Amino acid sequence: MIKNFNKYLQIDEKLPKTIVDLDNFRKSSFENPKELLKIIAEDKNLQAELLKIVEFNFFDFKNNKRTIINLIKITNLEFMTALCTALLISNTLPKNLFAYTIRSDEFLYSNTLSIYFINRWLSKFDNSLKSSLLIPAFLKNISKPIISKAISEHKLAEQFISEINRSSVIAGEEKFTGYKSSRVSANILKHWKLSPNIILSIAFFEDLQNAPEAFKIKSMILNVVNNITNPKEPLNSLDFDKSLVVLNEYEFDTNFFKESFNEIKSSIFQVIK
Repeated sequence: MIKNFNKYLQIDEKLPKTIVDLDNFRKSSFENPKELLKIIAEDKNLQAELLKIVEFNFFDFKNNKRTIINLIKITNLEFMTALCTALLISNTLPKNLFAYTIRSDEFLYSNTLSIYFINRWLSKFDNSLKSSLLIPAFLKNISKPIISKAISEHKLAEQFISEINRSSVIAGEEKFTGYKSSRVSANILKHWKLSPNIILSIAFFEDLQNAPEAFKIKSMILNVVNNITNPKEPLNSLDFDKSLVVLNEYEFDTNFFKESFNEIKSSIFQVIK
């Protein structure tokens, strides 16, 4: 185990002012859509990330150009505001995922697919639940680059990779750092004084049996979405089946989940074709 791992959790970076602007836009009930475009235009790094995201194949632009404006049109202002907020928070931390053998673009794809799946799935039956889980969906694995950095600096990457291939990612993280990455993510977000809804939903998504009752369903939803957005093989049938098992354990309706999964797979197939 890395004995001084906690030093990697001492985050000095402050969150960018743009997050305040986005929060004010959210509090205005998304009154002026042009305001969101103005906020994005003023942050070149955010704009660059969004230009990568519009190319992701799970977004169904039909015959329209893949632009930021059209991404807003095919989703909604709430989704875009949450996505931009989560991107800005995530981009304050390292992006190296060498120890996980994951590229940064795969990580961004996975996180964006997570927030998009939440938006698509939960909007079919519970908008309030959807609103509360958009940002957590993107940020649930925010600690993985920090863990990767610690493992790499201690020259333990080869052993870590061997461990996660032999057992599981969670087992490897606990063995080398002493923590599940979900708890590390929650502690990082706690440093920035984010909403308890975000922090606690994430803290227990890999530890459902110990989740507080008020957050059990939220953490369970993050768990099943995390399964199907595996960065190495997103939306694969094995992880889909694992998610169905979890949903059934919690007696949570699976019909909209299946429908959303198939809709997104269909969109990807259309792009590939």
